Amino acid sequence: MDIILTTSLTSYAIAFLGFLSLLIMLALSWKGRIYRSLLMAACFASMLWAGYIAVAMLMPNPSRITGNFLELIRDFSWLYFLYVVLQSHDEKEQTNVSINNNEKLFFIVLFIALLAFLKSGNDPVTTLSEQQFQSITITLWVILSIIGLVLVEQVYRHAKPEGRWAIKHLCLGLGGCFAYDIFYYSDALLFNAINPNLWAARGAINIIAIPLIAISIKRNPKWNTGIHVSKQMLFHSVTIIGTGVYLLAMSGVGYVLKYYGGDWGATLQAVFFFGAISLLVLVLFSGKIRAKVQVFLSKHFYNLKYDYREEWLSFTKHLSDERYPLPDNCTNAISSLLNSPSGLMWIKRDQAHFDIISHWNMPSPESVSSQHFQPLSDYFAEHHWIIDLDEYRNSPSTYENIDVPEYFLNIPSAWLLIPIEFNNDLIGIMLIAHSHSQKELNWEDRDLIKMASFQVAVNLSQYETNRALTQARQFEAFNRLSVYIVHDLKNILGQLSLLISNAEKHKHKPEFIDDVISTVENSVTRMTSLMKQLRTGENDTSLETFELTPLLHNVVSSHSKRKPLPTLQCKEDLSISANATKFATVLGHIVQNAQEATDDDGFVEISTAKIQNSARIIIKDNGTGMDANFIENKLFSAFASTKGLTGMGIGMFESREYIRKIGGNIQVTSTPGNGTTFTFTMPLADEEL
Repeated sequence: MDIILTTSLTSYAIAFLGFLSLLIMLALSWKGRIYRSLLMAACFASMLWAGYIAVAMLMPNPSRITGNFLELIRDFSWLYFLYVVLQSHDEKEQTNVSINNNEKLFFIVLFIALLAFLKSGNDPVTTLSEQQFQSITITLWVILSIIGLVLVEQVYRHAKPEGRWAIKHLCLGLGGCFAYDIFYYSDALLFNAINPNLWAARGAINIIAIPLIAISIKRNPKWNTGIHVSKQMLFHSVTIIGTGVYLLAMSGVGYVLKYYGGDWGATLQAVFFFGAISLLVLVLFSGKIRAKVQVFLSKHFYNLKYDYREEWLSFTKHLSDERYPLPDNCTNAISSLLNSPSGLMWIKRDQAHFDIISHWNMPSPESVSSQHFQPLSDYFAEHHWIIDLDEYRNSPSTYENIDVPEYFLNIPSAWLLIPIEFNNDLIGIMLIAHSHSQKELNWEDRDLIKMASFQVAVNLSQYETNRALTQARQFEAFNRLSVYIVHDLKNILGQLSLLISNAEKHKHKPEFIDDVISTVENSVTRMTSLMKQLRTGENDTSLETFELTPLLHNVVSSHSKRKPLPTLQCKEDLSISANATKFATVLGHIVQNAQEATDDDGFVEISTAKIQNSARIIIKDNGTGMDANFIENKLFSAFASTKGLTGMGIGMFESREYIRKIGGNIQVTSTPGNGTTFTFTMPLADEEL
């Protein structure tokens, strides 16, 4: 049999089987939907066309009109399908696409007209010559092919960007067929004869288009067949086909080497064949290459295992469960993806040290040194792979350059070790127990776990940041409280030091003894309050209502041992709500600062007044004063002082904070060399009630 005839027969026969397979897949899941119906019709027409051509090659006098008729049906079937898909892009509800009667009538009339024209070629009464009729016929096929190519381009152009993923293989397959038909018939029109080589290749072009069409059918939910083909069967089929193609290619190269190699041709051919066969065996028995091929086939020829919308909603729900701490939620969320009942998680702290922060439905294992985690840290940093401990036990060579510590292998029900990485840095390790429903992982399981682990890493990173921030705030609060307490202790120490310095001179005076007792009693009260603050970590914020006049008399009395002596002017009794001891300390601090800034012959005056619903307390002196820049930027700033090493710079800051906390305010006016005036504005107690 002629080589061209053999090639043509083989290619068209394979195309027949390919379209038959597509037709069976669509028929088994047919539910009356228009897309599948039209696809089935197009595949059926293509199957009949390819099958008839294959059979016709074995017939002595095949019917030309039958071949033209079947090819016309094939072309119209695909054109009509593309037209309906194109129309669906403009529909608001693509699931309810309908075809109106006018469109049907147009395609039917056009089909009958073309069919009648083609049939008239066999009518002896036609006025057209055989050559003229053949030219017109070929021109019609060119026009139909151009229409098909235009429709393919329009379908892809009008598809939404997110929908092109599902139809691009269909457009590539059909577009390739129509483009080849244009070339094939244009060549025939140009030379007024069919090129046998192009005719033989036409069947192969359709074979190439079949898997592309099948991919689009699987990707498009409106066309999806729902038929399951064994992954192992597909893998072995692809392996056999690939091996055949490889051997054919190598045979061709070997023939070229022998033909052009001269005296060395046979030797070169033998060496080449040996190397080619060795390479083929190496590839076929390579576990890594086989695994990559299986993943590729699974990703591109099968529906996904998971409904990712549902999985993500469930994962997020587990992750945000307020009943449990975040680390437990993270472990539970990833465990649930694999139907695992339990898990553990360690988090990396202090460089290489790992602390266990979650033991979801599992007993917490013993703490171990960081050396047990170092091999895993190095491995995850290099490979970022999930470690299947069952797979590791059965085939340790699968995981290169890793010796999993016995510590993890001895944990009951241990299955998976998952790296928790944030910005490519390992921040934790999660261990998942054996699943109830599955024994091994495929590529999709691993991708899902990796995606979930990235989300867990983000949440854990934020969790650790909040934890560190809370700890820093606790230290800040403790340090701030310590500063206040030390400041108050310094004032108490100053009062007691003054008593000691005057004791030798006035110890025989009864008035001095009374003053000592009063001062010590006040110091004990204040120190008791400080001790309470140290125990509870909080300042005394209790409020009480009291008269201002008696409290101000006590403040004046307690600061009457230093010059200039403070004076008090109260026009009326006013009541406010505050902690009396704390409020007296604030006023006493201002009075003491005024005395220290004023010469002995100067004055420090305290006065009160009622302004609308507020009590106003004014402390005025004629001391050294302050400039506007110091008042604005330093007076009420922590650790800013004009007393050098003897001052802590905390008193004024603490005073204003307390006054504002109980609803009051402090205003300061001062001029260098002319003194300072502090004005306290406090809400009246009666008005608050």
